[in-house]
Amino acid sequence: VLLSLCVSHSLTMNVDLHDTVLAALNAKAAQEFYASNSYLAASLWFAERDYDGIASFLQKESADERSHGLQFLDYIIKRGGTTVAPASAEVDHSQWTKATHVFEALVKVEVEVTRSLEELRKMTQAHEDPMTETLVMDFLKMQIDEIDGMQKLLKKVKAYDAMPGLMWHLNAELS
Repeated sequence: VLLSLCVSHSLTMNVDLHDTVLAALNAKAAQEFYASNSYLAASLWFAERDYDGIASFLQKESADERSHGLQFLDYIIKRGGTTVAPASAEVDHSQWTKATHVFEALVKVEVEVTRSLEELRKMTQAHEDPMTETLVMDFLKMQIDEIDGMQKLLKKVKAYDAMPGLMWHLNAELS
């Protein structure tokens, strides 16, 4: 009987998510899906201008962001929480008149993703949830490379926008 109580206790210990953390995780998943839509919109913008290499690269980035959103939802399920299917958020790309605008928007998305991860990490600490903090820290580590990569691409795009024919070099590089 004692063993049965210990096993039962260990199966339920630290499984429940605090309501605030659960809501933040669902919001984080929604933000990752928005990031996915942002990359998809950027991909379409470049595809419409026949930059298929850049479009393909951005489609892969879109798939990565979607995967991140699904990972957060999967984590919520594993922790016994209730998921909220994210609404498909439309990305306003009406201001994108040149490639620089597109990549500036993508860098902004990555910075916002990082800020929300930092806030979520603080929240997990406040609610003494080391499992969720570990998940968040893994994503924060990835963000270092994501922001660095997007900022480097933005620098290239700014230089290439000055001489539009050069954009084809980036297109070939990302193919």
